[in-house]
Amino acid sequence: MVSNCAAINISKEFGLDLHEGCNMHDGDKIGQSATGALTNSTGKVEVNPFPKAVELMKKASNTA
Repeated sequence: MVSNCAAINISKEFGLDLHEGCNMHDGDKIGQSATGALTNSTGKVEVNPFPKAVELMKKASNTA
């Protein structure tokens, strides 16, 4: 198991090496955040929701 670099601290919970991480999806994080698909949370509460972008992406997907 390898943790995503953005969530490397979770590795502690699974006893993984903290220097080991996966960068596979790092290049897409700005785009995903811009479309509301990627959000951050604190205490299981979203701190940067973007519901209008999520709605727009659903409309675009349905149109396609």
